[in-house]
Amino acid sequence: MTLRARMARDARTILVRADHHGELVTYRFRAGGTRQFLAVVNRLEKTGAAPGIEQISVLRAHVFVPRHATNGITQVTTGDRIDLAMRIGDEVTTARVEDVLSQDEGGFLLEVHA
Repeated sequence: MTLRARMARDARTILVRADHHGELVTYRFRAGGTRQFLAVVNRLEKTGAAPGIEQISVLRAHVFVPRHATNGITQVTTGDRIDLAMRIGDEVTTARVEDVLSQDEGGFLLEVHA
């Protein structure tokens, strides 16, 4: 097994297991349709909506999404969204995918805002 194949396998199995750091999210494709799978969510604190504008703030999170046709996604499109709790214990809300921070054979690290 090549390193890239192992990264892809581990990203959709070991890394996102619910008994490790994975949690169930719903990915909403801009073109229509949804898909549920396990992802790793790193919740961040509020940030200003724009540089110098502190009165309006947004919740941010970094979400690792496996690169897979059924247990993740294969591409990110502007306008995609993810349903998740932006804070532990909060209600699930829909967050907008703002940026792809990094990607490899295993998956995508996305920044989302709600």
